[in-house]
Amino acid sequence: MLECKTIDGHSGGTVTNFPLHVYWSEPQVDTTKHLHSFTELILIFQGNSVHHCGNTAIPVTRGDVLIVPPGIAHFYKNSSEDFSLVNVIFSSDELPIPLIDVPLLPGFEAVFHGKGNGSENYARVHLADDEFEQIYEL
Repeated sequence: MLECKTIDGHSGGTVTNFPLHVYWSEPQVDTTKHLHSFTELILIFQGNSVHHCGNTAIPVTRGDVLIVPPGIAHFYKNSSEDFSLVNVIFSSDELPIPLIDVPLLPGFEAVFHGKGNGSENYARVHLADDEFEQIYEL
């Protein structure tokens, strides 16, 4: 069982029957600073906001994909009324996948080790419109 807690100790909910959950947030409102014991892959579907993660604040918009590793405090601020996203949360230690070829997969370092770009505390990419449409249709 994994638990999401805000920085001030309030419970943000409990996740059971892991290793993977998908949550739609439509709309996604501003959040308080919080952290997780699991990895959070975030797909921004609509609108815009500012994502604060660790010591970094970046504007996010449709097509952005963020990967926030466990233990990194983050929150959204200045979200537009139509801001929506999907959270895919998982614990890489509990995913039932063969381990031999996993390190060779694109994005492995970002997803499983939280390697960001430069000074960021997380990984971030922006999908081109055609790539985003393929994911959106799923």
